[in-house]
Amino acid sequence: MESRTRFAALVTLAFLVIAGIGIARHEMWRDELQAWMLAADSRSPAELLHNMRYEGHPALWHLLLWGISRWTRNPEAMQVLHLGIAAASVFLFARWAPFPPRVRALFAFGYFPLYEYGVVSRNYALGLLLVLAFCALYPARFRRLLPLGAVLALLANSNPYAWILAVVLAATLVYEGVASEGLRRAVAARPWDAALAALVFGAGAAVAAIQMIPPPDGGYATSWWLRLGAEEAYMTLATLVHAYLPLPDAGDYAAWNTSFLWSFSYWISALAALVLVALAVRLLRGARPAVFLYAAGTAALLGFTYFKYFGSLRHHGHHFVLLTACLWLAGEGGEERARSRREAWLTGLLLVHLIGAVTLYALDLALPFSAAKATAEFIARQGLAGMPIAGKQDYGASPVGGYLQRALYYPNSGKTGTFILWNRERVERLPEEAYCRRLQDQVGRHPGGVLLVSTGPLPACPAVRSALLARFPLSMVADERYSVFLLRRGIHPA
Repeated sequence: MESRTRFAALVTLAFLVIAGIGIARHEMWRDELQAWMLAADSRSPAELLHNMRYEGHPALWHLLLWGISRWTRNPEAMQVLHLGIAAASVFLFARWAPFPPRVRALFAFGYFPLYEYGVVSRNYALGLLLVLAFCALYPARFRRLLPLGAVLALLANSNPYAWILAVVLAATLVYEGVASEGLRRAVAARPWDAALAALVFGAGAAVAAIQMIPPPDGGYATSWWLRLGAEEAYMTLATLVHAYLPLPDAGDYAAWNTSFLWSFSYWISALAALVLVALAVRLLRGARPAVFLYAAGTAALLGFTYFKYFGSLRHHGHHFVLLTACLWLAGEGGEERARSRREAWLTGLLLVHLIGAVTLYALDLALPFSAAKATAEFIARQGLAGMPIAGKQDYGASPVGGYLQRALYYPNSGKTGTFILWNRERVERLPEEAYCRRLQDQVGRHPGGVLLVSTGPLPACPAVRSALLARFPLSMVADERYSVFLLRRGIHPA
């Protein structure tokens, strides 16, 4: 066991160095800074919960950020916290996963642990950590039901996809309790532990579910829908292939959130997904709880994608998190030949993940992920940070405000603030006439001029003169490439 601990420590140290360099060079984008601004600009946890009511996420990550934001206003503190969470996941896997050293080392530098849930600071890293914590506790489930319940409660409060995984992991324990005499005896021997574990998980899952329900005036992902088209079904199945084989389109400058596999027809990807699912079930055969978990979790994740929110690769990646958990649970027992096959398959997948991680990591080192940091630094260098600043599109301009640690005026909603409230007061695409009217009103209030951070072309607004101060056209996030204008009163040239 000491050798396993030493190995895990070495892998984690290497991860900290590589991921730390990546994070230090990574320019945060709007979703990262939205969480930070929500936390930093809320005076209490209760106010934070109120401010994030439109987010569609439970509050665990935001509450952690609220705690560290009491000590510093620098958003880079969030990246340090995130690095620690990602490193903890790597240590857990390298120390306790029932796989040979090559698999445990490869996992650390795969696409999701290293890049998507490592370099990019979101609440998805919490979900990965808690799923792995569940797996590490699983062998002792007969005597650790309460810790398992607590882990699942925290997992449910990490993000919507983690909530789904928490529910199916809990359902797997119930299934095993029905099917396994050993677990039934453990529950019978400690009924109060089992009842308390169920209560803790149920309360945690309910609290998270309540937070994720959007208010009546919510303006983002507020409804469920039924899409019966074959193309949508093929696309949904394809998300599983992209999660198992995350190969970005390296020929695309904005390679993040792309997939080389999108170049194939949707039905081909859907067929490949069915083949992968069948292979996974075959490899898990003989470990009934793992098969149950895989079938229930895959169906739940695909259903959420099809009926609620299609998402991006960071969301689809929970298919791979689920597969990893299933292979871990199955790896606790079974025949040596079956274990060898599972390990060989996981090794092959992780080699593909390594390619994806290296590609995005290298691009992130070489290119700005977002131009928000460079834009904010330019504004600060020029001594303009104290001027009134407007953002042409709220979601595009908000990360500039996050780096400047100050509020911007958003014509979309007609309000000044840092974080965005995704409600119906804001208009996604404000008509040009209304946009100009609001902008002219701002310029009229500030004779010294207003800075405008724009992610698109500037409309010709009457009574407003504009002067271009700088452009920042390099960004892996396509809609976070900025132009900075100085606006003053005057007649716009024809």
